[in-house]
Amino acid sequence: MKKFIIVILLLAVCGALVYFGYPEISKLINGEQTVTSSEANTASDISSADNSSEAQTSNVSAEGGNPGNTDSFALEITISEDKYFVNNHEIGIEELKSEIDGLEAGATIKINDEKSSLKAFNAVKDYLDEKKIAYSVSNR
Repeated sequence: MKKFIIVILLLAVCGALVYFGYPEISKLINGEQTVTSSEANTASDISSADNSSEAQTSNVSAEGGNPGNTDSFALEITISEDKYFVNNHEIGIEELKSEIDGLEAGATIKINDEKSSLKAFNAVKDYLDEKKIAYSVSNR
């Protein structure tokens, strides 16, 4: 009986070490999923562009930008957990949408993914897809 209790206690201690020692595991257990590297790589391959006469189509890669000008982005957005940053200032999703709406046709946006939540990342990605704005995803 003593051996059984010792084994149960050891399992409980090991479980606690894993749970508290690895925050990613505790987030998954609590339902706070984050974008994994495989999901981020898939998102990096996604690009969207408007095929209308107002905007030209461009291939956007994870390495960054329009093939003709790899350093030129109309807007750089950083998503960290569930927060959005433009020019190192935190802004809300509605402010971000206003910034995006104010861009010229054919603009390309760079998204820096700093362990963003899937919900926050998808909110930006879905809005850009809806507006048919090209973007590039970079994992920091």
